[in-house]
Amino acid sequence: MKESLTSRFKKKECLYGGELCDVIQYGIKKHGDQKRKYNKNMPYFDHCLRVFLILKTVTEDRDTLIAGLLHDVLEDTNATFCEISDLFGEKVANIVKEVTNDQMFGFKIKSKEAIMVKLADMLDNISDCPDESYINKKIKFVYGG
Repeated sequence: MKESLTSRFKKKECLYGGELCDVIQYGIKKHGDQKRKYNKNMPYFDHCLRVFLILKTVTEDRDTLIAGLLHDVLEDTNATFCEISDLFGEKVANIVKEVTNDQMFGFKIKSKEAIMVKLADMLDNISDCPDESYINKKIKFVYGG
C-alpha cells in the first residue's frame, strides 16, 4: 500500500523548511483522524497537501500557499479565525475565511488569492470524486448557477 502524504509529513519528512513545516504540522493536528469522503483509507490532510501542490504550480505567494494548506480548518475542525490569524497572519486567516462555506450566506470569495485556493480545492475534489452530481454542482458554482 502506498504511504499517504500525511503520514510522510507526520514523520517530519517535510520537503519545505521552517514555517511551512509548522503549518503542515498544525493542519495535520487539527484534521486529526479525519478521512476523505470517497476514500476512507486516505487521511483528510492529504487533500490539503494536494491543494498546496496545485497552488505551488501557479504561485509562490506565502499567504496563498499557507491558506491552501489550511483551507478547510475553519469549516471542518475546531480552529478559529483568531487562532489562524495569530499563528499565520491576518491575510492567511482572511483567505481561509473567504473559502469557508458559511451555511447561512455561502461563500464570500473576493480576493484573487481566495479564488486560486478555491479553484485548486475544486480541482483536487473533482479528480478524487466519482460522484457525477458533485461535479455538476461544481460546474454550476463556477458558472454562477
